[in-house]
Amino acid sequence: MAFQINQELCIQCGQCLPDCPGFAIQYDSEANRYAILTGRCNSCSHCACICPMNAVEDGTGLPFAEWENPKFDPDATHAFLAGKRSVRQFHAKEVPREVLEQMIAVGEMTSTSSNAQDWHATILLSADKKNLVVHNVQKMESLICGFVQNRAGRALAKLVPEGRTYLQDPDISEKLHGLAESLKTGEDGVFYNAPAVVVLSTDKGSAMGGTNCVLAAAAMMYDLQARGIGSCYIGFAQIALNRSKRLRTQIGIPPNDKVHVVFALGYSKVKYRRLPHRQKMPVNFI
Repeated sequence: MAFQINQELCIQCGQCLPDCPGFAIQYDSEANRYAILTGRCNSCSHCACICPMNAVEDGTGLPFAEWENPKFDPDATHAFLAGKRSVRQFHAKEVPREVLEQMIAVGEMTSTSSNAQDWHATILLSADKKNLVVHNVQKMESLICGFVQNRAGRALAKLVPEGRTYLQDPDISEKLHGLAESLKTGEDGVFYNAPAVVVLSTDKGSAMGGTNCVLAAAAMMYDLQARGIGSCYIGFAQIALNRSKRLRTQIGIPPNDKVHVVFALGYSKVKYRRLPHRQKMPVNFI
């Protein structure tokens, strides 16, 4: 995009200059005009969003959508955010395509490092595609159960981050026993029969790809919650997908991508009535 300032509309208020993260706006005092240095511009659109006269153009010919901060009650907003739970019971009802598109649109609006916009979204609606992931995850879970529950396996598990995390839990053997029992039932204990699964990934070389995807995922899941749709982050699926290029290819993820977030979504069967107990976040005010 080639951003420029329409000099006929610009009133030289200067609001855009200090808001530009790339120092791409220059003021010519002799000509009394602001201009955008194309080589410095990262197309973040902050200048267009802040301009009171809508004087910034990006070469697309499309207008920037008007926006005004909605008047939310802070306490109600706090309660809404605090009440986000991981839903694991879904109705079979499909989520309409337009709702999924609105969810993606919110994710697209979230901040990315240097305005990279480097995320890719893969939406799994096909039962076959979801089952490919489920079977891979269940195979991985079965291996973990057998591996960590014996002395030699525990010694080797200490050599990998995931294994060390498991072994730090004093009740890990009991929990893995419960996991092993659940796998025998043949139920979908990965996506919980959710009608849709979202995978967010970036090229492996993206320095801040993980953060960019997490920001987008959080916005998307809160948007879904506002529409009465539950969601749940699925860490095991993220691990399985990152371990298998073949699996990523099979379900349509760019094979050289790294998966940063996987979450299941659908209409919730349950209604939560209380907030959980959580440990206090350690905070230092420096």
